[in-house]
Amino acid sequence: MAKAAQEKTGGPAWRRRKAFREPEILEAARALVEERGLRGTSMADIAEKAGISEATVYKYFPNRRDLMARVVSDWMTPNLKRMARDTARIEGTAERIKLLILINFRDMAENPGMHELIYRELHWEDYYGSAVHSLNQRYARLVDSILTDGQRIGDVRPDAVIEYVRDMFFGAIQHVGERTLLNKRPLNIEAAVEAIARQLFAGIGIGGASSAGALSEVTRRLENVAATLASVAEKR
Repeated sequence: MAKAAQEKTGGPAWRRRKAFREPEILEAARALVEERGLRGTSMADIAEKAGISEATVYKYFPNRRDLMARVVSDWMTPNLKRMARDTARIEGTAERIKLLILINFRDMAENPGMHELIYRELHWEDYYGSAVHSLNQRYARLVDSILTDGQRIGDVRPDAVIEYVRDMFFGAIQHVGERTLLNKRPLNIEAAVEAIARQLFAGIGIGGASSAGALSEVTRRLENVAATLASVAEKR
């Protein structure tokens, strides 16, 4: 009788409990990071929230860095899949780029702790080659593919250097987000999305300034970027 009950429920209670420990640790760690930030979250705190001993946490994760890297990895993986899926469903390079910016800012507002980890905490000495680095590369490839496809269909200038455009895309999101959302300052997200995309495509869109004959125009636009984004960030 007891054996039959165990088979229905997946085995003895102690074994089922062990199977759930790792996801429980990860869930507790993520919740605490969002509540307190990384500096306010110790392995002891995570163990207490998960309802286990600190020694048990260390059985699954040798240190806090590895645990937090796993938290970020588990969070980023489905988000990347969603972004790839959603951008594939719409047409137009500018619209795809705007969707990515929108997703980023909304997620910063909802999950600031995860972005704090990525931008401010997870740049350890062996970051390159880590799971988080691999996921960031996947994200970069997604942006590259959107911009490259934009060149193919004529939305993006053929002489645009995709690597530099992608860096500007990520840089704008990070700096605006860190200055506002991650510092608990207001951001008009929709206006910021439009401003960043407008400035970006002023340089790379078909019909924009030519690379040879309009250096002064390009310089003027670049000088206005910081002022435009700063102004948008102050709007409520």
